[in-house]
Amino acid sequence: TDLAVSQVLVRCYVDGVRRNHKLHFDHNALGTAVFDLTPRPSSGLFVGVGTNAASQFFVPFADPGDAAVHGWDVRHGVCLERDHARVSLVVWVKPAQDVAGGTTSWYEVEALGGGVGGADATYRLGLEAEEAGDLWAASSQFQAAAEAGHTLAMQRLGVLLGEKLGDPMGAMQWLFCAAAA
Repeated sequence: TDLAVSQVLVRCYVDGVRRNHKLHFDHNALGTAVFDLTPRPSSGLFVGVGTNAASQFFVPFADPGDAAVHGWDVRHGVCLERDHARVSLVVWVKPAQDVAGGTTSWYEVEALGGGVGGADATYRLGLEAEEAGDLWAASSQFQAAAEAGHTLAMQRLGVLLGEKLGDPMGAMQWLFCAAAA
């Protein structure tokens, strides 16, 4: 697969503006390269498998310009020490045909394959359907991912059912599942 740069941005975190970026996926890119321009130990980019701090670790950037590269299915975020102003250069890549078409073909492949990234991909397809206004398709994708144990899908399905699809009992069921996960 030929990869192409889909987006480049400079991300700044400074006191009073932005200090953290919660755990997330770079859902719009097959791969991400992060160049930390102001590294500091125990402050900045972290990766992890869950919301519990014990399952997360800071990427050990040592010198300005050090880089980390990760795939779309790596959960990560940013958490800064109080006096750390962080600047990073972020480069997102995806298959050239997806850049040209504005698509995310790898999600369909992963979701159908049901492998390690299957639930994450199915969750992302749910987000795309919700963004497009197809709430029933979104709920179907979220439910498939939630039934596979995807905590974020459980939470999103609960919110969707309760706020937009008029099913408060279903909403409570999935929100309780997410809270217990």
